[in-house]
Order: sequence, then structure tokens, then C-alpha cells
Amino acid sequence: MTSTKHHSASSLRGRAIDCHAHIGVSLKAYACLEYPYAQTIEGHYYRQNATGIDAAVVFPASSGLFFDPQAMARGEMRPAMQPLSPSPYALENRMLMLEVFSYNPAISDRFIPFAAVDPARSVSEQLDALTELENEFPIYG
Repeated sequence: MTSTKHHSASSLRGRAIDCHAHIGVSLKAYACLEYPYAQTIEGHYYRQNATGIDAAVVFPASSGLFFDPQAMARGEMRPAMQPLSPSPYALENRMLMLEVFSYNPAISDRFIPFAAVDPARSVSEQLDALTELENEFPIYG
């Protein structure tokens, strides 16, 4: 496991916590011309500061790297023939953990990363990816 700060009940006590925020890029939102379609940990940190939030539970924005981009542009979520991610959320969960703990370690205590899952598709592959990920990073939910 990497050297990361871990949250505990006492480290979160008395803090204002945003319980649901998405980090990353939603390819579906982008393809459908929706806004917002992306948010970074650093950008969310500045929003936290502006609104008095001390920490945030964060999830990946979407599992778009597993789905067919043309279908997403039509608002359909169909697995790609050759997906960029080996299972739904595999790369997106990894990127979230990297963004919180590796790319922004100075502000990592402001985030409580939760993994995202798709219970209907490639479940064993998702579990394998999550097992690998939890050996490297703390996953809180």
C-alpha cells in the first residue's frame, strides 16, 4: 500500500462533510453536450474552500471507458466491443485514487474516496480490480 493518510471517526468529527461528489470526466455527459462533464480533485478542493466544506465523499464521474462512445452520444449505455477499461469503473476507480493520493497528496485528507461499481456487468472482473486497488489505497465505501 502507498503511504497515504487514513480517515477515522475522530479525524472526521466536527467537520462539514459533503456526502456525494463526482470526480473525473463523464464521457456520456460530454458526448450528449451536458454540463458539467468533468471535475478534478484540485477544482473540488477550491469549491470546498469557497463553501466551507471540510471534506467530501468522492466517486468516479462515470464508467464511460467501458461503454461504446457512439451509443453514449445517443444516450445509450452499451458495452464497447473493445472497451478501454477491462470492466466498468476499473480505470475510473484507479484514476480517482491516483488523483486523491498520488497526484494531490497535500490535500488528500479533504477527500473520502468511495469506489463505484456496476452490479449488472462483469462483476468478477470488477471485484478483481477492486481487490488490487484496495491493496494500494484506502477505499472507504
